Amino acid sequence: MENNFHLANKKGLLLNLKKYYKLKGKCVFESKVFPHTFLLNCNDASGPDEYELLQAYVKNNPKDIWIVKPGEDSNRGVGIMLCENSLELENLIT
Repeated sequence: MENNFHLANKKGLLLNLKKYYKLKGKCVFESKVFPHTFLLNCNDASGPDEYELLQAYVKNNPKDIWIVKPGEDSNRGVGIMLCENSLELENLIT
């Protein structure tokens, strides 16, 4: 979908789904519509500090496997990494 950031981009889709579900009084992640996603160092991420939310989630889910996608300028899969535990993830994001 050419020139449609809000549907064809994961970040745009996430931000719009979060707003929609918030208006409905629900959480997009609890509804299992979208995988748990955290936008770090993002100017338009609304709500509580995303890093604090990530830390709390990792603490409660230490055995999860994480897909880490770097910054805004890498929408072609460049630099994507897999962290197999919370320690690897913590070392990567700090």
